[in-house]
Amino acid sequence: MKKPIPPEMLTTEVLMEPPFDQLEMPGISDLTTGAGSGAGSGTETRLLARGEWSAACEFHPLNPLEVLNQVRSRVVLAGKPVVLLDLDSTLYQVEPRSHQILKEWLDSTVSQRFVEERERLSHLDESHVGYSVRDTWISLGLDPTVGSGAQALDSVKKFWSDRFFRNEWLRWDRPYLGAAEYVRGLHQDGAQIVYLTGRDEDGMRLGTEANLVRDGFPSGHSSIRLWMKPSKNVSDLVFKKTAAERLRRLGVLVASFENEPHNLAGLQALYPEAMHVFMDTLCSDRPTSVCRGLYRIRSFEPVLQKTRKL
Repeated sequence: MKKPIPPEMLTTEVLMEPPFDQLEMPGISDLTTGAGSGAGSGTETRLLARGEWSAACEFHPLNPLEVLNQVRSRVVLAGKPVVLLDLDSTLYQVEPRSHQILKEWLDSTVSQRFVEERERLSHLDESHVGYSVRDTWISLGLDPTVGSGAQALDSVKKFWSDRFFRNEWLRWDRPYLGAAEYVRGLHQDGAQIVYLTGRDEDGMRLGTEANLVRDGFPSGHSSIRLWMKPSKNVSDLVFKKTAAERLRRLGVLVASFENEPHNLAGLQALYPEAMHVFMDTLCSDRPTSVCRGLYRIRSFEPVLQKTRKL
């Protein structure tokens, strides 16, 4: 078995140019909010979210294994190929992290006065943890808008936000089945791998690096980059737009994998020739323009199924 590469050897880059609070974003912000879209752009002016957005989009009619294989085929054919991969809810399941934090809230003194909410939360299964704490609250049948339900939600949200974006809780994340094997295959095919994440450098770098090594993702090579936000105060969309433009210096973007529709729409606007793959797991409820020409998968597990058949 290949000896794991120490986390400190992982090539880590923090995008610092230009200052994020001075950025203007022509194009990407228009595309994701509906302004400026039209024929040939890959987007429409309708703004939808989550399931409605997904149902209205026109995805390529390929099954997941065909999508994953086509990306690898394009990597082999391209000169200086680059593949862009998000982490949360794309390569990694983050529900276990949230679930652990919610259990810790239950054990904390701040939760003691919320009797009904504690009772409901004590029966929460990890599979029912939502994208946000509010989503989880609704799945439990709790009212997030009034009374003790709203007060308890405020308490949980503060408790959750103080922990979710910190190294110590990243160890609870789990990679999606087949994700590490697939990314290793891309790298072996010659792709430069860019892990592009909205996680911030100061609070989450060490835990992110450790997880990538622990879970067998490619690391420790000059063709592998981990791009992180310099500060948690920088918006994910601004950060990822800047990073997407920087990709042009590396080579040819063959594909991107992303669970957030607004990020995916922005990447498609900047790189219409690339394959943009929607990881249909959890995402925010931010309205986004309907897209055409995207690809869709729900897991990387078909990679493992193919291996078993071989």
